[in-house]
Amino acid sequence: EARGIPSDWNVEPVKIYRSAFTTDPTTFDYLANNKQTNSEYYANFVDNLLEHDQYGKIRGALAEDAAYNEDFTRLKFKLREGVKWVDNNMNEYATVTADDFATSLQHLLDAKGGAENLAYYIVGAKEYADGTDPNFENVGFHKISDYEFEYILEKPTPFFHTFFEYTTFLPLNRDFFEELGGVLGEDWDPKDCGFGTTTRPQSLLYCGPYVFTAHTKGASLSMVKNTEYWDIGNVQIDKVDFVYNSGTDANSLVEMFKNGEMSSLGVNSTNYDLVESEFGEEYIYEQGTGTTTYYFNWNLNRQTYAVGDCVSGKTTTAQKENTIKAILNENFRKAIFSAIPKVELNALADDAETALVCIRNTYTTPEFVSIGASIENDTGVTHAAGSQYYEMVNREMKALNVKNGDDFAKYKSTYAKKGGKESSSAKTEDNLSTFKDRENSYFNEETALDLAKKAKTELEKEGVTFPVQIDYLCYNSADTFLAQAQLLKKRVEKIVNADGTNLVEIYIQGTSSMSNYETSHFLAPTGADMNFDLSSGTGWGADYGDPATFLNTLSWEGDLFGNLGFDSKPEDKAIYNEVLGDYQALYEDAQENVSDVDVRYAKFAAAEAELLNSAVIMPNTTDGGGYAISRIIPRTNQRTFFGTDDSRYKYMVLTQ
Repeated sequence: EARGIPSDWNVEPVKIYRSAFTTDPTTFDYLANNKQTNSEYYANFVDNLLEHDQYGKIRGALAEDAAYNEDFTRLKFKLREGVKWVDNNMNEYATVTADDFATSLQHLLDAKGGAENLAYYIVGAKEYADGTDPNFENVGFHKISDYEFEYILEKPTPFFHTFFEYTTFLPLNRDFFEELGGVLGEDWDPKDCGFGTTTRPQSLLYCGPYVFTAHTKGASLSMVKNTEYWDIGNVQIDKVDFVYNSGTDANSLVEMFKNGEMSSLGVNSTNYDLVESEFGEEYIYEQGTGTTTYYFNWNLNRQTYAVGDCVSGKTTTAQKENTIKAILNENFRKAIFSAIPKVELNALADDAETALVCIRNTYTTPEFVSIGASIENDTGVTHAAGSQYYEMVNREMKALNVKNGDDFAKYKSTYAKKGGKESSSAKTEDNLSTFKDRENSYFNEETALDLAKKAKTELEKEGVTFPVQIDYLCYNSADTFLAQAQLLKKRVEKIVNADGTNLVEIYIQGTSSMSNYETSHFLAPTGADMNFDLSSGTGWGADYGDPATFLNTLSWEGDLFGNLGFDSKPEDKAIYNEVLGDYQALYEDAQENVSDVDVRYAKFAAAEAELLNSAVIMPNTTDGGGYAISRIIPRTNQRTFFGTDDSRYKYMVLTQ
């Protein structure tokens, strides 16, 4: 009997999990890259110090014990003894020891692949990474014995333990890394190192529940159960197989599920009737929502206008400069965001009945944290004891409405499931936005037009000509993406161009290539390579249990600041400061407070309100929601609000 299946259930467990992928992984060097398109696989190859189980409880993984000192400036771990590193043939190579965590920390800081910011809480880590102090011995890692070590922190950090379910502190065997050409303590170039190559299973060691067996780009990827795994009793699935699917034909995915080639399948308006006819309505269920937030965002510093067949609609320098001037105007950005009917757009992707389910209004997951005591922020806003995070952001936003004299994100829209139509609500106290999930706190046609008129008056003084052309990025080989882009263009232009305002023209900057679409935004190598004016294809999920996991990403030199068109250049910093300087100051102020988490959370809420008020991003949807059909038995996979545990197949049980 497999764990997780009650003995009185008449269920035969299935031993192979099957799914599809649309994007090939680019590296399995888990310390040099933290993109979800890579971590969703390698999270299964290497265990972390801690993990969430199928009930959402934190338990020891590689660590059997963990403890802070009294002032939360040191965190000590004791490892399980005898945990094996194995090669791709499951032959033992070594055992996991404290040195593996010293090695991984040094490689993380050498590689500077994106997640090293989390290590900067450790004494000397930032100085080592930026070259100020190149002696790794001065970094706050203390090996006590082969199986005990501690991290020494710059200041009290009571949430530091939540970092150990993400990729930042995964272990790395020193000898194996160096055998494959890896170096420590020097300028590091992945081209000179064979570690973590996505087509070579022998380029990794494994101490997690699965071993990578094969990957053919654009075709397939597979992994098998690690028979030498220390916790093998909690691994029920013997093999995981992925096949490539472009995502352009929804019916092909239904056929794959029918044939047993997929273990779960999202159901939307495109394939609902087919799924219902094939399997019956009783097997279709409403999914829960997750912690990832997907958002619309502007390119504040555009320099690239073509990636393959993904080409801008602007042909002259004057047109390009005209658009950049407009995008840097806050009221212009707010006007466009106020005119986007995101529930109606989501109905095209999911279903009119479930379109509201995954709508999100905060960047940070709305109930991610709460406060236990009443807090009066420096902004003058008071937050009552027991306030959820989204409630605090909403109060801060309402205060900004008063300060700015506008109604941006002040009133929620109305949505009629029958017909799937989204409309502005009346501007009354009963219709104030709450920033809860399942409402659109931004859409209001009257507000959009008011802001459009303000923006036009301001921009005319700067010599901007109208209509301003905005390139909206779209993967037009997918019917849903194209339909959403067409609806966005139609509704936005109608709303903000009313009364002769003639503010904007939306150009659908389409591509038939998924590669060109991805390389135009979230896979672009630098901020300068971002190829769009407006995009809705980026998202972020929680890496650890503190609001900074979201808000750091859009701080200066954060994980996603490049998605706004920036690189680490003085001229880019000047633009960033002009648009987001107030946010940066509030974010840094919140980061400085680590002794009182209630104060910290309230300060982060003020920072997030400033970010949302800037209209540089607008939260759109979260993962999950919608309908699905699945062979996964509920509550048998790992459950978490942060980290990468939700990408793992440990604990999961499948049925026919």
